Amino acid sequence: MKTENENALQTWVITPLRFLYWLFFKPLTRTNYQRQLGVKVDNISDFSLLSVRKEWYKNNILRRSITQMGLALLYGLLTLVPLAEWARTLLMPETVYSWENVAAGMAIGMAIGIVSGVAGGMATGMAVGVVAGVTYGIRLGTTGGLVLGLTLGITFGIVAGVIAGGIADLTSDVANNLASDVMISLAIGVAGGIIVGIRDGMVEGLRAGIALSAAMIFTYYRTLLYLFHAPVSIILYLLARNRLLTAQRAYQLHSVQWDELIWWHLPFLDRLVELVASEDRLAGIEALGQLATSFQQGWAAERAMAQLAVHEMAALTTLDGLAHVNQKLAWLPVPGPQQRRDTLDTMSSEISAALSASSQFNRLRRLNRAQVILQGLVGELATSKERVRVPLGAVYQQWQGIIRVEIERLTTEQTQSQEIPNPYIPGQPIQQESSLVFAGRRDLFAEIEQSVTAVHQPPTLLLYGPRRSGKTSLLNQLPQQLSGDVAPVFINLQEAAATVFSAAGFVTALAGEIQRQCAQHRRLELPPWLPKQAEAEPYLAFSNWLRQAETALSGMTLFITFDEFEWVEQAIEQERLGEEVLSFFRNLIQRGQPRLALLFAGVRTLGEMRYNWPSYFINVRTVKVGYLPREDAADLLTKPIPDFPLDYAPHALDKLLDGTRCQPYLLQLAGFELINYLNGKTRRAQGDWLRASETDVEQSFRKALEAGHNYFAEIWNSASADERLALADMAAAQGLPPELSAGARLLVVRQLLRKDLIEETEGGHRLQIPLVARWIAEEYPPELVRAERASKGAG
Repeated sequence: MKTENENALQTWVITPLRFLYWLFFKPLTRTNYQRQLGVKVDNISDFSLLSVRKEWYKNNILRRSITQMGLALLYGLLTLVPLAEWARTLLMPETVYSWENVAAGMAIGMAIGIVSGVAGGMATGMAVGVVAGVTYGIRLGTTGGLVLGLTLGITFGIVAGVIAGGIADLTSDVANNLASDVMISLAIGVAGGIIVGIRDGMVEGLRAGIALSAAMIFTYYRTLLYLFHAPVSIILYLLARNRLLTAQRAYQLHSVQWDELIWWHLPFLDRLVELVASEDRLAGIEALGQLATSFQQGWAAERAMAQLAVHEMAALTTLDGLAHVNQKLAWLPVPGPQQRRDTLDTMSSEISAALSASSQFNRLRRLNRAQVILQGLVGELATSKERVRVPLGAVYQQWQGIIRVEIERLTTEQTQSQEIPNPYIPGQPIQQESSLVFAGRRDLFAEIEQSVTAVHQPPTLLLYGPRRSGKTSLLNQLPQQLSGDVAPVFINLQEAAATVFSAAGFVTALAGEIQRQCAQHRRLELPPWLPKQAEAEPYLAFSNWLRQAETALSGMTLFITFDEFEWVEQAIEQERLGEEVLSFFRNLIQRGQPRLALLFAGVRTLGEMRYNWPSYFINVRTVKVGYLPREDAADLLTKPIPDFPLDYAPHALDKLLDGTRCQPYLLQLAGFELINYLNGKTRRAQGDWLRASETDVEQSFRKALEAGHNYFAEIWNSASADERLALADMAAAQGLPPELSAGARLLVVRQLLRKDLIEETEGGHRLQIPLVARWIAEEYPPELVRAERASKGAG
């Protein structure tokens, strides 16, 4: 418990002195303190002496704060004046006062401080009052009156500014910042100089201007204090660098800790913060956060973070380290544009995939891709003007060397081991950079390009086909398959519809992808998209932005492809998007713009959708994606990459083509499993593993039936009960189920034909893909399916 004397000491001495310290060295702290007092007026025009008087009587916090403020200024006045007089008698003992000029300086500083304080707040009142007092002290004072005029001008300028501005700050929530203070004080100074120049002529105007400049430099910008701060900053850094003082302790003693209003850059502050972070990361993060929000010292945080990021990157000297770049830099921003961070993440992902790859070929493929990405970063850095350009370039060269050494090692091992490279990618869409293992589809590419480059308005295309038929892989190849006057943009609506929760978010995601991919594929810079403009009318805002984007295309055709378009219905049902999104797509289709082309891709046609899509998608041209032509499928198996060493025994290749029926996913899966089997120790021990036999193909089928279980199960689970019975009977070579009525048989046949699961024969129908028939026969024999139907019917 504090005694009564301790409370009095706190109230009447310690708090006012602390307030005086805040006033000069920590104005931001003082401002935040006053904002917590809870005294506000809705508008500055409501401020009046009457309102202050009312607040004075009913608000104890306000009354105590203003009292402590007055005491603080009184203590300051009682200290400043004797100190100034002592300095004058010491330096100029024989001087004579010009009391009328001293009084003029006091009066002018006081008057201007009051006016500025009420208008702009305490900080403005102080600044302008001080500048005015100093200016007129210089201009009016004699040799002796100059010193006292300066002192009293400063003192009374502060007093007036604080009293008037402090009350205004306490009773108003109008924002007051340091930038406005500068502008107000400069405006008053300029106006004063003009008035004096008009009144007293050019000589007096010049004299007043010089006085004002000197006053601004030495008072408002606190230059004399900076002459102390700067060498202290240098000394503290040198002490920390030479380990005569810990960096954390040096930073604690630094001027930024006790003076919030330092206008000029403090030398070596960024280097000191780097040392702090190297000693203790948490302390470094705290220091960076403080500087980032400080007054005029944010540059130090920016430079320090860039240097720290380079140091963290330089410490990565292994492939495993490069695979975790994003984790290492999680606490720091990567120097440069955001695109650089995204590119580094992509490079890191490629190296991580290389380390976990199951074959040497895939490791090499991933590492080569990472090397290309890194080379792009080197090229981007060549045009940069960043301070860390040189050390960052050295880091990139270090990383290139690490990757190059691993590529050379893997290449040597692959040559010596005669391992068959495995280029196949089952289950994942083939990306643009893996186009070597994308086979065929020349007819589809030709049809798409012919439609997109139509002289008049390009038709909207609907690309449909069964799952895993290669639709997404085909769309991924468009940037290099289409001519250079087409800018393709790939939009995965499944991803977009699952991650956005409003129409504004949806169109913002679309605009972002269009901007990114146009820059990536065709180096086009489209107009900026501002998310705020989509808050009121999102679809209208997107249409307007798209018109602006079309003008920036320089005659190119913007080709937007929407994959998995059925997911829009799910977003509508989950109420994340309204049904008006269908009108939005219709408006895009009917824009009549010759430089905009659209393509929608999915597993269903418009007539099979739940909503009335045909009424919105008028004049849409449908293109079906089926199985690969046999010639293209053979090329994929025998020549997926240059110098592919695998050969096939007679009938082995036909067995592989027939068993998969050239279905794209099954081709990739069977080819992948075949090479893995041939590269295995058991098969290599038998010799001649570079030549695949029919037995080898059979082994790959067995592996494919296991590895592709999800694909086969999806076919089964997406079928109706009648379709399942028909599939089970046909897989067992029993024809269509006899218990189905003629109408049910017709419907089942129509649906299975549309899904490319069955085909017509002379004797009726059969499953198209032998591997699918084999999986169904093994997993769901007809008697099991009939038993399940019976149990459900009985239930």
